[in-house]
Amino acid sequence: MKDSIKLILLAGFCYLIITKLFGDESGCSKYASEFSCKYVVEKATYDVFYTKDYLGTERRIGATVGLLNCKNIALGYSAQINDDWDERKYICVLVKDGTYLEKHRLIE
Repeated sequence: MKDSIKLILLAGFCYLIITKLFGDESGCSKYASEFSCKYVVEKATYDVFYTKDYLGTERRIGATVGLLNCKNIALGYSAQINDDWDERKYICVLVKDGTYLEKHRLIE
């Protein structure tokens, strides 16, 4: 019994150490990301891209922090150019240390 308690405590301690060491890079299956869900949704910096024609002619329309802000920039741009809104017309590209790492859209 004492050995199983020690094992549970050790596992808990290891989990805390790992989450403290890796923090934002602990993974998020919802967004298929190497970063934590909280980081992806609320803390990451994104370049916002928008396309009118789905042909890969994306235009960078801004930069922001968080997926909700990213979507809102795309919504505003869509209205500004009088384009019909479609969730597939925007993409948020996660920027970290000046490098594009992952593409996301807000999952509601």
